[in-house]
Amino acid sequence: MSVLLLLATGCIEGSIDTVGTDTLDTQLEVQSQYASCNGSSQVDDNYDGVLEEGHTLGYDEYGNLVRYTTDEGPDGTDDLIYSYTVTPSGEALVTDKDEDADGTADMRWTYLRDADEWLESVEYDEGLDGELEWITEVTTTWNDDGEPLTVVSEKDEALDDVIDEVESRTYTYDSSGYWITVETDYGADGALETRYEVRYDLEDKKQEARWDYGADGTEDKFQEFFYTDDGQTHRIDVTQYLADGTTELTYVFHEYTDDTRIAEINRDDLGDGSLNGVTSFSWDCR
Repeated sequence: MSVLLLLATGCIEGSIDTVGTDTLDTQLEVQSQYASCNGSSQVDDNYDGVLEEGHTLGYDEYGNLVRYTTDEGPDGTDDLIYSYTVTPSGEALVTDKDEDADGTADMRWTYLRDADEWLESVEYDEGLDGELEWITEVTTTWNDDGEPLTVVSEKDEALDDVIDEVESRTYTYDSSGYWITVETDYGADGALETRYEVRYDLEDKKQEARWDYGADGTEDKFQEFFYTDDGQTHRIDVTQYLADGTTELTYVFHEYTDDTRIAEINRDDLGDGSLNGVTSFSWDCR
């Protein structure tokens, strides 16, 4: 999926196998303008007038993304199709991926949730033959206010009751919002490979995010989010810290239609006011 498009839509990528962090109220606020809409987008990733990808987006009556296609080239023929079954609030139940767009799903993620829609486990079936390739079990702890404190996901890749991968999320609250820290141990050997930290304000709007790809205490990427007066994302500043000690600053600008749906996302790779990539959207809503 295009980076620009992901920033716009928050698509449920098929490979994600842990619980989401958005609250119900925030999801419904964001979703409302996309209810019963079909959209299309065109990606000019080099800002040279030549399109690299086309996408279609289909939303249900609640404004949840339920279908997403990719047309590489684009040549008018889909190359990849995602289909999503979700709760009315937008929590994933089933994700199907048709990676050759022949009308038959090639892999399926099934998300099992409790009565409050918190994730309890994920099952992955490649080939949709009824035989699972892996299972992830999810355990959540809570504070006295009913807020999550930790979410631990343990992945059994061989279904042999041996944990092969662990992801832990820790929630830290203060008077102005909360932090989520995500740490991943891909070998389940106690050695972390990645660390990700994201801060939300009291209205559950993302304020900043940090990546430490080696979990070695060195920040590799930083994002800062800016919003319009009505709470929509206006700009994302992305700073990459390179191995040679230099930094790269990218601005990502969001523009909206009069109906407050995303219209365009522009990328300024050098932070110099010159655009380097654009994704344009059009909408047909019932």
